[in-house]
Amino acid sequence: MNNLTAYAHDVNDMLTMRQVLALYGIEVNAHGYALCPFHNENTASMKVYERKFYCFGCGEHGDVIAFVMKSFGLPFKDALKKLNADFSLNLPIGERMTPRQARQYRRRCTQIERDKAFKRAADQLRKQEYYDLIGEYARLDRAMRELAPKTPDEPLNADFVEACQRLDYVNYLIENFDWSGGDV
Repeated sequence: MNNLTAYAHDVNDMLTMRQVLALYGIEVNAHGYALCPFHNENTASMKVYERKFYCFGCGEHGDVIAFVMKSFGLPFKDALKKLNADFSLNLPIGERMTPRQARQYRRRCTQIERDKAFKRAADQLRKQEYYDLIGEYARLDRAMRELAPKTPDEPLNADFVEACQRLDYVNYLIENFDWSGGDV
């Protein structure tokens, strides 16, 4: 159970790149860019993703562990230990686990897997909601084009009236779709 690779996966699952950068004093702008600490620059060129980073200026890239290794000049195991200590992850890196620690570790792994499964399911629901909006827009757009009255005397079709009332709103929902699901 004392496997550094498993702990590395745990650390990468538990921490986001933004959390790590924030702790070590690197600000990420609203567009997901930061000043790269690995070379001198005045304009942010390091793109920060959820679990990784890439600098378009110097080419440095990696995950949270690679960032700590490069930033502090640490070997892999020491970078894991630093993240473990700095973020109070309580992983028994480099130690022999007690039975109690092993149970806690298994529980934490199980919870992480549940959280990942929940996130995947929520992402699937958001995608389906988006596709439903696209389908609704297509239906309303078709009704607007095909069911418009041909003469001023022709009675209005109910689907045409609905399209007139809802098309702009559905378009607004599509353009402003919240992919995050409202989670902060």
